[in-house]
Amino acid sequence: PPETPQTPELVRLAQCEVGSILWLVTRTRRDIMYAVAKLSSLVTRDPKKALDIAAQVKGFLKGTVYEGLEFALTKQEPEEINAFSDASFAPEGDHCIGIA
Repeated sequence: PPETPQTPELVRLAQCEVGSILWLVTRTRRDIMYAVAKLSSLVTRDPKKALDIAAQVKGFLKGTVYEGLEFALTKQEPEEINAFSDASFAPEGDHCIGIA
């Protein structure tokens, strides 16, 4: 159960924070996709906890601002990218997590 009472203002604030981090996931920071998925599930159930975790994710982002993936082609390499995802859809009843 949530530690603090839920208010519409607290839920909106949590939605705003998680939404801004989600924008980063879709643009540049695929490495935080799992954390954002967990945050999204907390926004309405426990917005205070979502805000606390969002602050931790922002700290991680601040500390890793110069890290990332780089896709560089050489003259010998063909232009292709191979991507894999979790296609099992959680047959055992667990949660399916996919990273593109």
